[in-house]
Amino acid sequence: PSNEKSNGAYPTGYLDGGYFDKDGNDRPALVLNGAEKIAEVIRVIDVPHKKPKKMGTSQIRKFYDSLCNTVSDLDRHNITTEQAIYEVAQLKAYASASLTKENASLNFYKFIQDNVEAVRKAGTAEAVKAFKRHFEAVVCYYSEKK
Repeated sequence: PSNEKSNGAYPTGYLDGGYFDKDGNDRPALVLNGAEKIAEVIRVIDVPHKKPKKMGTSQIRKFYDSLCNTVSDLDRHNITTEQAIYEVAQLKAYASASLTKENASLNFYKFIQDNVEAVRKAGTAEAVKAFKRHFEAVVCYYSEKK
């Protein structure tokens, strides 16, 4: 989506096993070291020929809040699982637009893209909720400090 360089080693394939272990429980690594690593690598927007800048907390919160609203609507039965998955998929388009405007990092786009794909592949309400829990951990680890 952009000519931005990837800042840091994005953990490619970290969602290959999905959100759940063989017993159907959340994989602890996604809220522990996985979330911490993601928070670290999404921080810097590094566009060629421009000074790197930090991705603002408000930008990340905008995406997280949108996901929280989707989960809330799902829990209140205001939307179906299919509608929730569609709303999650829209996050990829929004991330692409933010990347193009240089308001989000390439690694943040990859994070959203990977999670949208994981939710789509699972196709369940539980996957939408697991993405929210994982994203919540990323938000908690994220800091604008160096």
